[in-house]
Amino acid sequence: MAAEEAKSIPYPRRVFARALLRGLSRLIIRLLSRTEIHGLEEIPAEGPVILAANHVGTVEAVLMAAFPRRQVEFLGAGDLPFESGVNSITEAYGFIPVNRGNIDRKALKAGLDVLAQDGVIGIFPEGGTWEKTETHAHIGVAMLSQRSGAPVVPIGFSGMQGALSNVLRLKRPRFVMKLGKPIPALEPSANLSGARSEMQAYANLTLERIQSLLTPEERGTRITSSNYSLSLQPELVVLDLTSLGAQTFARMLFSDVILESFKLNLSMPVGVLYQGTEKKRSMSAVVKALDSIEAYLVRNQGFFTYRYGWDAGQALRAFMLELANALREANTAAEAVELRAGSRQGYQDGRVLEDQRHFILLPD
Repeated sequence: MAAEEAKSIPYPRRVFARALLRGLSRLIIRLLSRTEIHGLEEIPAEGPVILAANHVGTVEAVLMAAFPRRQVEFLGAGDLPFESGVNSITEAYGFIPVNRGNIDRKALKAGLDVLAQDGVIGIFPEGGTWEKTETHAHIGVAMLSQRSGAPVVPIGFSGMQGALSNVLRLKRPRFVMKLGKPIPALEPSANLSGARSEMQAYANLTLERIQSLLTPEERGTRITSSNYSLSLQPELVVLDLTSLGAQTFARMLFSDVILESFKLNLSMPVGVLYQGTEKKRSMSAVVKALDSIEAYLVRNQGFFTYRYGWDAGQALRAFMLELANALREANTAAEAVELRAGSRQGYQDGRVLEDQRHFILLPD
C-alpha cells in the first residue's frame, strides 16, 4: 500500500481512450494536412525519456501525442482553464497540470513518478504559446532530467503558426515534426550553489537544439530583438513612461495571446485593451480592465513574472496599479487621455517591423 501511495500517477494510463484518440488524430492529421515526420527512431524504445518541443499552438501537442510509438504523458498549463473545444480534448486525453509561475511540487512529483516507471514525458520548455522571441527556457526540463536520469529528445515543429485555423479551413497546411539526437541526462550537481545555473544552462541547450531543428523559413520568423515604448497625452506626471514597467505594459498591449488568455480563458473584461485604431473608448472601462487583472494577480502572483521574467513582471504589475489610479484621477477631472504604444521588432531573416497601437480614452 505504501509503495502504491508513493506513486501520484500511474504509467501508462487511460490506455484504451488514448489509443483511440491517437489513432483518430493520425487519421485527421493525414487527411487535413501535409505532415512530414523525421526522426521518430530517436525516441528510445524503452526507459524514461523526456520529449521537449517548441510551442506556438495546439497542434504540436496533438502531433507529439499521435505519432511516437510510446504513450506520452504531458505536463501542461494548469493555471488557466482551456477554451471549451480544447478543454474537451485535454479532458479526454488527460495531462499533468502545472501551476506555471509558482513552485508546483505536486506536478514535479507526478512527472518524476512517470519517469520512475520508465515512462515518456512531453514538455514545452518555453512554457507556453507566447511571442516568437528568442526566450530562455524554463528549468523544469532540466529538473526532471537531473532527478530522473532521463535523456531529453528535442523536437522542432515548423508550420504551426495559425495551424488549427488553417486545418479547419481545409487549407491542408504543411507541418514538419523533426526529432533530434537525445541529449544525455543532466548529471547531479556537485556544487549546490551553482546547481540552478547548471539547470538553466541545460534548459537553454535544450531550447537551442529544438530551434536548430526548425526549418529555415520557421527560424526566419523568430524575433531576435524588440523595443517597446509608451506615451500619454496629456502626460500624467505620476507615471514614468521610460520605466521597465511602462515598456512591459506596452509589450503586453501587443501580445494578443496574453490578452486572449484573460478574455477567453478567464472571462475578464479586457477587450477594451485590444488593438487600438483610434477608436474612442471609455476610461472607466480601461480602469475596470486593469483592476480585473490586478484582482487575478492577487490569486496568481506568478502570471506575469513567469511570462516576462521576475523584474519585468513585478514592474508591470506596479505600473498598472499606478496607471489605473492616474486614469481614475483623469476621469474625475473629466480629462481625455490619448495613449500610444509603439513596437519595433527585428527578425532573424533581417526584417524590421514597426507597429503602433492608439487608444483615445474618454471620461464618463
